Amino acid sequence: MCLARDAPARIIPRAGSREPRVRSLAATHRVSACSCAPVQLEISPDVWNAFTGHLNETVARFRIADRERNELVAIVQSLRPEIVNRP
Repeated sequence: MCLARDAPARIIPRAGSREPRVRSLAATHRVSACSCAPVQLEISPDVWNAFTGHLNETVARFRIADRERNELVAIVQSLRPEIVNRP
């Protein structure tokens, strides 16, 4: 599977251009010279859990309404498979 082709697309605005460039999260954070090689961000589940804990604390501190908080959490959690890649 080619992550650059198969991962959900992210829109990335370009300076001086009217058309945004669309790239996957994997392609945006590619650390390999090969465009079809797997991306290794080296994010472990423990680091991910710490991040989501901080996110929840921040949302609570700013008293974000439940509807918006749930939407934000859903968006962040949908990115987990693309970000967490270490057991």
